[in-house]
Amino acid sequence: RRELYKSQYRAIFTYKMSAQELDAAFREVLGSEWTIKSDERVKYVGKLEVEHDNVTLKVTMEDYPEAGMCALKYYTVQTFTK
Repeated sequence: RRELYKSQYRAIFTYKMSAQELDAAFREVLGSEWTIKSDERVKYVGKLEVEHDNVTLKVTMEDYPEAGMCALKYYTVQTFTK
């Protein structure tokens, strides 16, 4: 795993694995505590949203097979109250 960028609200990581392997590892980490709200991915690549305790993360998975790598990007959805 290589961290390309990380802030309080978003992060970008690259992994030396296929998108299919990343998907399996991601689902294992989610466990039963997080729920997938929406999944727009095709062949493990694309966008999805996961939620836990009213915290929503928007996740994007990208595959770079020619480099033997994939990327995981996520950011939190902030809700503001007046």
